[in-house]
Amino acid sequence: MTETKYGRAHLIAGGFPPGSMAGHDHDYARLRLLGLLTERDVPASVANDFADVEKRLPVSRLLISYVAGPYPDAAQCRAIERWLEAGGHWLGLRGTSGGRAERVEGARQRRTVKTEHHALLGSRFLTHPPICKIRVDVSPADHPLTRGLGASFVRCRSANRGARKPARITAPP
Repeated sequence: MTETKYGRAHLIAGGFPPGSMAGHDHDYARLRLLGLLTERDVPASVANDFADVEKRLPVSRLLISYVAGPYPDAAQCRAIERWLEAGGHWLGLRGTSGGRAERVEGARQRRTVKTEHHALLGSRFLTHPPICKIRVDVSPADHPLTRGLGASFVRCRSANRGARKPARITAPP
């Protein structure tokens, strides 16, 4: 195997139940993300869920998750937490902050059950808010992750629906 400057990545892209697209094109996302990793000479392993994450992380520097349903169980969360504490990095996309949903008595909607992985992420998906425009303020503008975005921009997308005040993109130090 060729050594790379960036190490390996492990990509998890899938829906629930296993094999389901769960309303999202995971194949497109998987291929696109693998293409971006390939452009940077980052070798990657791929999975549809978190089942073998404990085996894949020790040889990876980056975990990318693009999911609609799968989430790590308690043992998998402990493995991810140890790996993060040892210097691993996790890019959680799409439904990573979602998880198991339960029915609410007297309501048509379900609610996400808070699990160990929400504490690990530091966030939790609640629900899809109504569609509206959102202004995003970007800072710092000179960081590699935010360079070229401009000071602010306006979006009306499903991922940004419902915000009532400007959002901020703040790059890590």
